[in-house]
Amino acid sequence: MSKIAVVTGASRGIGKAIAHLLASNGYDVHMTCYNHIEELTAYAKEWSGQYKVTCTASKVDMKDGSQVDAFFSSLKAID
Repeated sequence: MSKIAVVTGASRGIGKAIAHLLASNGYDVHMTCYNHIEELTAYAKEWSGQYKVTCTASKVDMKDGSQVDAFFSSLKAID
């Protein structure tokens, strides 16, 4: 069973690099962003196939408590 990680701000820069590193090391990665969901969705699909893990992309405004609550309540577990 794969370990599960969450990376916020995963569509660009450091967040993208962290999400990619985790996926390449066998983690299932739940990734969020607010402005670039199309790109993040493409990364999730690419890395899921390339590394045989589950990567998901979600549009979440981390300044909105209800969106944050909904996102984290949808997850079964986080390592």
